Amino acid sequence: MSRQRKPPAYLLHKATGQARVRINGKDVYLGPFDSPESKERYREVLQEWGCGERIVAAVSIGVLCLRYLDYAKGYYLKNGKQTSEVSAIQVAMRFLTVDRYKNLPARDFKTAALLEVREAMVKRKLVRKSVNCQINRIRRMFAWGVESLRQCQNRILVAESIETYGGDPGQKAVWARGKSNNTRSFFGRHDDDLC
Repeated sequence: MSRQRKPPAYLLHKATGQARVRINGKDVYLGPFDSPESKERYREVLQEWGCGERIVAAVSIGVLCLRYLDYAKGYYLKNGKQTSEVSAIQVAMRFLTVDRYKNLPARDFKTAALLEVREAMVKRKLVRKSVNCQINRIRRMFAWGVESLRQCQNRILVAESIETYGGDPGQKAVWARGKSNNTRSFFGRHDDDLC
């Protein structure tokens, strides 16, 4: 099980009175300590480094469920046919797409909400093993969403770096997509729509 890395701290450089953050052993100065500009710059540096928000507020639980289901239909195949895992994922998604959670931003879905979903499953008289399997399916959906966004952000950074160093625009699109041009994202039908 991999551990999440902790974001670097927003610190005061006492000698100059500036805010700073240490990234990979080097200090990045952000401006006057405790100023709105330095805090904004801090957020930008964390985004560039990769510690920023992973799930965008505009993506609702309903949209995330649809994108994951679309991905699952292509992933859970055996001899060219969908496995029973796809229908099991659909059952788990029904508990998430009730009116209460369907329009909730994905980043606002916290542990307490997952516990409520679990309680709803228990009230429906699902046995413990089924409840645990369904909760794990929901957790996998969120992990997939985070990874999907990370891959898309990496391709955007590659495209921006190619723009910075110049190059043929036609070549940029090929470099930006790389090998994973068939990867599905929860932003659209394919990552190509966004990236």
